[in-house]
Amino acid sequence: MSEATKIGVRTAQPVDWMSIARRYGAWLLLAAAFAVLPKIFASGIAHTMMSLMGIMIVFALSYNMLLGETGLLSFGHAVYYGLGGFLAAHAMNTLAREALPVPVFLIPLVGGFSGLLFGIVFGSVSTRRGGTAFAMISLGLGELVASSSLILRSFFGGEEGISTNRTKLFRVFDLNFGPQLQVYYLIAAWCLICMIAMYALTRTPFGRMCNAVRDNPERAQFVGYNPYVVRFIAFSLAGLFAGIAGGLAAINFELVNASVVGAGQSLGAWDPREPVRLKRWPNFAALPHRQVHLKMAAILTDGDAQSQALAAACEVAAGDAADFLNACAEIGILEARAAPANGAELSKTAKDAWRNVVGSLKRERAE
Repeated sequence: MSEATKIGVRTAQPVDWMSIARRYGAWLLLAAAFAVLPKIFASGIAHTMMSLMGIMIVFALSYNMLLGETGLLSFGHAVYYGLGGFLAAHAMNTLAREALPVPVFLIPLVGGFSGLLFGIVFGSVSTRRGGTAFAMISLGLGELVASSSLILRSFFGGEEGISTNRTKLFRVFDLNFGPQLQVYYLIAAWCLICMIAMYALTRTPFGRMCNAVRDNPERAQFVGYNPYVVRFIAFSLAGLFAGIAGGLAAINFELVNASVVGAGQSLGAWDPREPVRLKRWPNFAALPHRQVHLKMAAILTDGDAQSQALAAACEVAAGDAADFLNACAEIGILEARAAPANGAELSKTAKDAWRNVVGSLKRERAE
């Protein structure tokens, strides 16, 4: 027996680099991919799409905590995404108005805590039952909030929603998050944090009990675990991460409206191959715009157009037209149509519509 063993001294153990690589290598590669992707796909539309993908990753993984891990089929999960986005937008407006020193990258926490709060309130009722009963209760709560969003105009802003401006918040390291690239890196950082946190939860004893309640709630109760408590905690945590996704969406779009709390919640869902038009003239006070966006709006309120044809008629890049259509889809004024206009008709429509817009602007200034 060695002298070190006799006196109980621990000898230094060699570092197991293979074990460390297996444990953390995938996350480091993912972080590197998030950092490199904007350098590979450098266009504005690519940054916008990758930002949307990051938001949807967080939202989808939060839903996976319910359905995949705990076996809860929820038809109202968009409620926590939407309410998190609304409260994050209100928080941004309050911080900008009061000039409080809170940076933009902390705003998703507001959405997360909002989703957690409403998850606790609604989950205390809905998670008492599982299976079909839970699904129907979640659907009813979701539709209740969706219908209330058009009634409580002071909080939800009616059809126009709540607009905000992320560049007016407190700046750290001189970052104003005006360029989409800065917003992408913010969303990517939060996406990575949420992915790690949700994966870590699945590796805990609580995560294993979620799987047990999913597979056989009676047996889980027999061994001493209350299925209601497990479902309630999982539901509340899923609301937390859905709220974070909603807060990120509020930062990205700078606009939150009633469509985000409904059962058909989608972010800029439109097919570029289909002709589209606008239901009404956009409220450009709530949208970042240039003169070409006025021209696009004039064309799409007067007739139908495809994205590529719209870009060609206005002599802009296809990404600029797609960005404008995404913004219109987000506020719920974009609709698909059946028959596209041909190139000659669209060019004539563009000239006539723009002539009407210029004429109306001149008349407003004269008055």
